[in-house]
Amino acid sequence: MKTLRLLSFCWIALFTSTLFAKTPPELKWRVLETDHFSIIYEKKHKKMALEYAKAAELSFKVLSHLFTEAPSKIPLVLMDITDQANGFATFLPYPYITLFPVLPDPFSSISQYQHWPFELVLHEYTHILNFYPVHGFYTPFKYIIGTIVRPNGFLPRWYMEGLAVAMESFYSPYGRLSSPATHAALRALAQKNQLQKESIDRINEVDIPQWPFGQRPYLLGSLVWQNILSQHKISIAEKLNQRFSRRIPFMLRAPAVEETGKTFPQHLSQIYKQLKRTTLKQIKKIKHKGREHLKAFHHSGTGQFNQSISPNKRYLVYTSAEIFKGGEVRLVQRNHLQESFSKKNFKVLFYAKGVRALSWLPNSQAFLFNKTDIYNRHYAYNDLYIYHLKSQKTQRLTYGERAQSPALSPNGEQAVYVQLSGWKTVLKQIHLKTRKVQTLYDPGPFKRLSSPTFINPTTLVFSLRNKTGQERLYRFSLKTRKATPLLPHFSSVSRPRMTSKGLVFISSRTGIPNLYLSSNLQQASAISNTSTLVADATWDPGAKEWITSRLTTEGLKLFSSRTKAFSPPHISPLFRVKKASPLPSPLKTKMPSVTEKKYSPLPYLVPRYWIPFFYFVEGGVWFQGSTTVSDPLGKHTYSLFGSFDTFTQKPSYALSYVNQETPVDLGASYGKATFVAANALTLQTQSANVFASFFIPSLSNNWRMGVGGRYLSTDLPSSKGPLTVKQAGPSIQLQYSNAQEVDPYPFLGGNQSFYIQWVSYRKQKDFLAYDQLNTQFSYSLKKPFPSRHNLSWKIQTSLAPQLPTAFIPYLGSTALGGNYLASLINSSHIMRGYPSGEFYGKTLISSNLEYHMPVKDIYKGHLTDPYFVKSLSANFFVDTAWVDGFFLDKENTFILTSPQKAFWGLGAELLLNMTAFYHLPIGVITGAYYGLNAEANGGFQFFLGLSFSGLSQVTQKPSSQATWKGL
Repeated sequence: MKTLRLLSFCWIALFTSTLFAKTPPELKWRVLETDHFSIIYEKKHKKMALEYAKAAELSFKVLSHLFTEAPSKIPLVLMDITDQANGFATFLPYPYITLFPVLPDPFSSISQYQHWPFELVLHEYTHILNFYPVHGFYTPFKYIIGTIVRPNGFLPRWYMEGLAVAMESFYSPYGRLSSPATHAALRALAQKNQLQKESIDRINEVDIPQWPFGQRPYLLGSLVWQNILSQHKISIAEKLNQRFSRRIPFMLRAPAVEETGKTFPQHLSQIYKQLKRTTLKQIKKIKHKGREHLKAFHHSGTGQFNQSISPNKRYLVYTSAEIFKGGEVRLVQRNHLQESFSKKNFKVLFYAKGVRALSWLPNSQAFLFNKTDIYNRHYAYNDLYIYHLKSQKTQRLTYGERAQSPALSPNGEQAVYVQLSGWKTVLKQIHLKTRKVQTLYDPGPFKRLSSPTFINPTTLVFSLRNKTGQERLYRFSLKTRKATPLLPHFSSVSRPRMTSKGLVFISSRTGIPNLYLSSNLQQASAISNTSTLVADATWDPGAKEWITSRLTTEGLKLFSSRTKAFSPPHISPLFRVKKASPLPSPLKTKMPSVTEKKYSPLPYLVPRYWIPFFYFVEGGVWFQGSTTVSDPLGKHTYSLFGSFDTFTQKPSYALSYVNQETPVDLGASYGKATFVAANALTLQTQSANVFASFFIPSLSNNWRMGVGGRYLSTDLPSSKGPLTVKQAGPSIQLQYSNAQEVDPYPFLGGNQSFYIQWVSYRKQKDFLAYDQLNTQFSYSLKKPFPSRHNLSWKIQTSLAPQLPTAFIPYLGSTALGGNYLASLINSSHIMRGYPSGEFYGKTLISSNLEYHMPVKDIYKGHLTDPYFVKSLSANFFVDTAWVDGFFLDKENTFILTSPQKAFWGLGAELLLNMTAFYHLPIGVITGAYYGLNAEANGGFQFFLGLSFSGLSQVTQKPSSQATWKGL
C-alpha cells in the first residue's frame, strides 16, 4: 500500500533526494588510501587519482594549521561523469567529498586557477572543516542523535561559500577573489549603484532572478570575508568557527561583534563603500584614456555570447538566456548588408545548454555547435551538432565525444574541437562527411586548451593555460602537429578568433579583460577600453563594426562599435587579497604514502544519525525518527523509520533497501503502518515488497519499467473480533516523464508524465484475490500564457472492480482534502472542499485542473534573520471525483454512489515561497476550498499547510560553476 511510500519515508526523501545520486553501474572503482583521505576513483583514472591524493594531503597540511579539528579520514570521490567542473561536500551520513574533476570552462567564474586539483579540494575541504566542530550544549546530542548534529552546517550560504572562496584565494596566487572577472563584476555592480541593493539577506540566495544570479553567496559572500581578513589575522576564521559550533543556530551577531568588532552586515556595508570609492576613481582613470561609442543590442535576456556572422553576411547567431526560461540560440537576419545587426530583432532557433561556439558552414545555410546532453543514461557530455536553417532541423555528429568549442575549416569539410576529460583537454579533428576523428595535439595533464580558430587552411590558433596558471596564445600547424607561442608578451588571454580584420582575442594584461587586435600576428593593440570586461567579439564586414559581448549589471550583453585604437590604463585590483606566506607549491609537492585496494561499500553502511521530527496532522501529532545510509557511490542505500501518532496511539516502522550495483535497480522493503480508514477506524497494515526497476532498452531516459511482488496483511475491525485480510501477488509498472528535458526551459511547458501500475493479488487460502490498476497522467501547458503562468491537469485512477463491497471502506481508494505534507489517510488522490477520507471506492477517478500564476516578487529578508521571502503565487483549481463505492453523509453514514455521479470542488491557494533557516526551501500554502456537493459534507474549508522543495542544500555545499553568462 502507499502508506509506507507516502508517509513513512516522506521526511527521509527530503534529505536524500539528491544526496545519493546513482553512479554508472559499468564503472570499476578502486581506492587510494592516504593518511587523511580515501580517494575513490574509476580504475582507469589512477594517474589522475594520484594527483588528487597529492592535492588532498596538501590541502590538509595547509588547512590543519588554521582549523583545529578535522575528521580522521575523509572519503573523496572522483566522479568523471560530467563536462561541468563542480564538487560538493556533505556531513550526512558522514563527512565526504565528491568532485567532478573536468577542468573548468574558460568562461566560468572559477576559470582563474593555478593548480585545479589543489584549489578544488581546498574549497571543498574547507566546507568539511567548517562543518565539523560540535561543542557546548550540542555535545550530548552529538552522541544521541549522531552526525546530523552539525550547528555550523546551518550557517548562511554566504558565510560558508564566502569562507571557502577566501581560503582558495588565500592559499593560491589566483582564486576567485583575485580574478579579474570578479573585479569586473564588482565594478559593474558598483558603478550602477547596485551593490548597496545586495543586502546581506539577498546574498544568501541562489535563485533571485537578477544578475549575478547563483553567484551571490560566492561573489558577495567572499566580500564579507575579504573585509574581515583585511582587518584581522587568518586565524579569525577558526575563532568564529569555534564560536558558532557551541551556539544556537541563526544567532550570528554576538560572535561577529566580539571577534571582529562589527556585525556581518556592517562588514558588508564597509566593503561596499570602499568598492564604490575605488570604482569611481578607476572609471575616471579609464575614461581619461578614451571613451568607447557603443550601441546596445536592445534584445531581452542575459548571457549574450558566442556571436558569429555567416559568410554571406546576412545572419548573426548568438547564445543567450532568458530569466525563467533557459539557454537559447538566436538568429538575427538583415536584408541590407550595411545595416547594423543591433537594430534588428531576433528569433529563437532552438534551446540548448552548454553551447560554447557557433561556427558557420561556407554556404551560410547551417552552422556547427556543441551542446550538453545526457549520454548513455548517466553522463552529461558535450557533443557536436549541425543546425540547418532551411529545414530547421538539427543533425547530430558525435556521441559521447565530450566535444567543446568547435571551429570549421575554411572549406567546411573538417572541424576542430576540444575534447574534455577528467584531467586534460585534447585538440581533435573530425571530417564532417566520414565522421572520422583524429587526435591533433595533446598538451598533457591539467593543461587547458580552449577556443581553437583557423587563421588559414593549415594553421590554428588557440589559448592554453599551463600548470602554473599562465594562459597564452599558441599557433598550431596541421602539417607538423607542433604548437609554438604566439604573441608571447600577452598573458591572461582567451577567446582568440580570426576575422577579416585580423586575429582578435581577450587579454587582462592591464588588469581588465579588454579586446586586442593583431593584423600581422606580430604585434597587437587594444581596440576596447572597458571598465568591466569584454567576453567575446567578432567583426561585421557588412556594417564595418565590432560586435562585442560585455559585462553589464544585467550580465553579458551585445554591443556594436566602430574600430578605434586605445591605450587602456593599468588598473589595480579593487582590493588587496591577503595571501599565505609562503604560498603552497602543489607542483613541487611530493607524492604522499598511498596504498591501493578494491572499493568496498561495507564500511560506510553503519547508521550514523537519526532525524527526529514531528508534524501536526488531522486530529493529533505525528512523531517520527528516521535515518538513511549509503556508501559514497550510492550503490547501496537503506532507510530505517519509526513513528508514533497521538491520534491512533499506534506505532509504525519500516525498513527499505536499494541495490544499484547493476543496470537493474533491486530493492526490498518491510514495514508496519497505522492509518485511519472510514469512520475514524484505525487500521494496521504489514507490508513486504520486492522490486526491480530499469530503463527500457532503445528508449530514452524518460521511460522506466519496474516489476515486483508484494505482500499485505491488514487487521480489520469486525463484530466477531479482529479480522486479518491478507493479499499477495506480482506487480508491474511503466512510467514516463519528460521533466529532465523540459525543466531547463520551464517556460516552454509540455511537461508530461505518465504512470501505470498493475497489481494482481492472487487467490490462495485465506488470501483476498483481485486485480488493481493504478494510473496517473499529468500535463503542464505554459504557452500561450504569460511568462510564469501555466495550466496543468492531472487525472488519476485506481481501479479494482473485483474488490468485494464489504472491504471498500478498508481497502478501497480514498482521497485527501488538501496537500498535506504528512497524513494518516492512505491516499494520493486530492479532493479539496471535502474532509479527508470522505470518499471510498473500488474505483476512484480524480481530476485536478489548476491554473498557476505569479502574484508578487518580493525577494526580501531582514539582516541575518533566518528567513527570506521570495515570491507569492496563486493557484486556482477545479477538482472532480468519480467513485464506485461510498461517500459519508453528515451523520457519517455510508451512502452508495456510482461513477455516473461527479463530485466537484473548487477554490484558490496562495503559496508564499520562502527560504527558512538559510537553506530550506519551503512554501506556506493558504487555501480557501469549496465543495459543491453538500450531501457529501462539501462546503467551505480553510487550509494551511507547508511544502518542502528539498533539503539537499543543507547537507551539500557545492562549488559554484555558474558562468558570467548566468546560464
